[in-house]
Amino acid sequence: MNWSYHVKGGTSPICDYFINTLKFFTYIKSLKKKQIIFLDQITHPDGVFLKTWNEIKYTLPAKTGRTPGWYYHLIDTILINKQALRLDTPIDITYPTVKNAKRPKTESTTHRNIVKGGNEWDSFWDPITRNLTIGRIIEKNYSNKDRATAYIEHWIPIIPTTQSDITPRKVLNALRKCEGCKLHYPQFIRSFSYSCVILKLISNVIKIKVTNSPTTPGFHIVPLPTTPTQKKQYFLTLPLSTLKAQALADYASYITTHNTRDHNLNTSTSFNIVNNSCKFLDLFFLDSHSITTLNRIAYLLTNCTNISFYTDGSCITDHSTKSLMGIGWAVTDHPSIPISSLQFSCKAHKFPSSTKAEALALTSALAVCLEHSKIVIYTDSKCIIDTFYYVRLQQSTRKILKVNNFLIWKAISKIIFTHKLDVELRKVKAHSNDQFNDMADKLAKDGTTSNTYIDINPATVNLNAYYTWNLPKAFDQDNVHPLVIDRNIRHAIADITNFQAFNKFLAHYRIEDIRRASFKNAIDWKWTKEWFNHNPVDNMPTSRKLTKFRAWQMKNCSNSLPTMDILQKYNPDLFSNVSLCWHCRSVNETNQHLWLCPTILKNIKPLVKQLTLRFIAIIRSAADTLQVDISNTFKTNPIFSWSFRSSDRYLPATTDHAFYLTCRGFVTNVFSSIFTKFFSAKIRRQSNKLLLQLFSELAIFLKQHIWKPRNLAFKRWKLERNITSKMLKYKSKNRPSKKWKRVTDIDNARNQLPNQRHPTTVQRPTLVQSHIEVCNNHYNDLFSALNLTDFTNSKELIDARVAYIISTSSNFLHNGPWYNHLVNRDSYLPFSLDTILFFGGGIKVLKFSLSWIDQIPLL
Repeated sequence: MNWSYHVKGGTSPICDYFINTLKFFTYIKSLKKKQIIFLDQITHPDGVFLKTWNEIKYTLPAKTGRTPGWYYHLIDTILINKQALRLDTPIDITYPTVKNAKRPKTESTTHRNIVKGGNEWDSFWDPITRNLTIGRIIEKNYSNKDRATAYIEHWIPIIPTTQSDITPRKVLNALRKCEGCKLHYPQFIRSFSYSCVILKLISNVIKIKVTNSPTTPGFHIVPLPTTPTQKKQYFLTLPLSTLKAQALADYASYITTHNTRDHNLNTSTSFNIVNNSCKFLDLFFLDSHSITTLNRIAYLLTNCTNISFYTDGSCITDHSTKSLMGIGWAVTDHPSIPISSLQFSCKAHKFPSSTKAEALALTSALAVCLEHSKIVIYTDSKCIIDTFYYVRLQQSTRKILKVNNFLIWKAISKIIFTHKLDVELRKVKAHSNDQFNDMADKLAKDGTTSNTYIDINPATVNLNAYYTWNLPKAFDQDNVHPLVIDRNIRHAIADITNFQAFNKFLAHYRIEDIRRASFKNAIDWKWTKEWFNHNPVDNMPTSRKLTKFRAWQMKNCSNSLPTMDILQKYNPDLFSNVSLCWHCRSVNETNQHLWLCPTILKNIKPLVKQLTLRFIAIIRSAADTLQVDISNTFKTNPIFSWSFRSSDRYLPATTDHAFYLTCRGFVTNVFSSIFTKFFSAKIRRQSNKLLLQLFSELAIFLKQHIWKPRNLAFKRWKLERNITSKMLKYKSKNRPSKKWKRVTDIDNARNQLPNQRHPTTVQRPTLVQSHIEVCNNHYNDLFSALNLTDFTNSKELIDARVAYIISTSSNFLHNGPWYNHLVNRDSYLPFSLDTILFFGGGIKVLKFSLSWIDQIPLL
């Protein structure tokens, strides 16, 4: 038959059902006029039920006319239930591309980016649960015009357990609110009245009709009893099977559209991809494109049990909040499949590090593997290999929780245990012209700028407790997933408090010049910290010399050296007429001018040059790379270069100069870069020791030749005028002293002692007992019945202070936890918190929220 119609799709030619009839040509003529070629055109999307004639004729070119004879013939021959129009044998459906699906508006009709949803209902196929998902839109977000999103309240259709004589296609299912499932988006905090909310792209959902008063004839309705949380009843207007088929067809159409540019997968294959998708998608937070890619790769590897991966991770950081992470991997041992179809790349969020990126790449690669597979992973990260085998052999949950990125490692363990994988990690040398390793490296770098993302979903990992950071909205611009502190919690909190102290230090009004230099990335804070912990005066851990040096060090870095401007402030009577620098006698002396005085710099210029030449000789004898360039590096370094210039106009003159920062006791990046340049990683420990040794010598040299001469001149002036240290101390008594507060506390304690014959002698045990009573009152408040509930029945602590104390306190096995040492501890904690927190004890997820971290600035 030479038909010129353009009907695409179909697996069951309709003419096959009329071969044995006497009216074959009559039926064919009628079908030709109506442009019907396949049985798929007159069945529902699920391929199980035949459409009614009224439903069919509205899809035909001519929408009038009586019911044709071939339709009655089909009813008599291919149906198992004529009332429900159910086919005897369901046909294999080729899901067509859904072009005219009704969807919510993807553009805002007002000037607002966030719009309430109203009474809009939607459905979509969820690849994680492999089922239809129905919900009502709460809120739409049009901030990103290309990727408009919606918060959808999850509703579940009720399957009636009675009326077994009625087919599912004749039932309009009622809906009830979901009380919470793994589809819930944890970052939704608009209202607590919604127990389960899903974040979804508007372009990936289908608009459906839901009513609270169904009047469709011929359908059975099972009403639900009203509840306090759900007073209205809602019903579907189409059978559940029809909605499922539509959603599955839409999802399969989406997969087909996104896979045509990578691999020629026909439309029938997309249905198999859904059934053979990645089994561990619930472990991740993923965007729709990443889900599609992992599903496709998992399908292509369906028959593969020996797989080799090359994985890599990339971290591009400038030590700010703009750091980027990317992951990438490729399957390399399947020549029958194009390698471009077996690649995965995306970006990652939060706590940027190359190790985290490498671990995420390993996790996502294992997630697409088949059960009982033998996997070989090639990586250039020795840290990943060591951590992998450490976690595999580690049985203690306590020790695993001290490993950085333990959420990722728990997910890896879950995948390997569930699918019984045989995994081997092999080390390859980075940047060694290995074709596949360079490919994985390029994929990881491309992932840093990708629009797709990946992270671990903490709710699906078997953990009894985890902490999340209440990140301020200003820093949570991606708003993708909760920020979980997946590292040693004590170290994490110590880092937080250290950053708070560091920020407080930089915010001090005395060191504004240091703050500006720090923002310009001129100071190497890592080595500055090492320098402040270094002992350059002797080998004793405590000594008078070291204490004196530490005091001078602290005063110097904080602009608190007793220069004339500070002495005049606290002793105006003694130093009212003395304010000039003791070197140049022309400018008022301040802590800044002390180190930038041109007079003293001219005097020590040849000495600095001599010291620099000595440093060059030391570095040349110890370095193992680029020894020819050592002299030129020192002579162009701003700390030493001015000493090699004959003109005085090159003298350091500003507070952001590297020489000035060195005088103040801060290790600069231009100084530490010398050792990075001329020392390889093999002798890194030796170079680190040499760095502190040379910086110590430089700091003591500057103190001896700048501060000491100034101090000697000032002492001579004081001796001439008979000004002693006692006089300075006498003047300082006008300022309030902390000792008065201590004496007042002791006096109050003495006055409160009963029947004391000699009040001047204080009985220390009584004071200790009083202190214990105060502590008892405090602990009674903390561990009252309102604050500390039964851990075996509750999922979280009411009082966050208790959670903080439990998580950060000592828990050594030889000592016992902190609460064992409390007075009358049995009345507070009659059970073991260790057992509950670390080994289950009836708690599935114990989630602590550190609200006080909101105030921490991210540096």
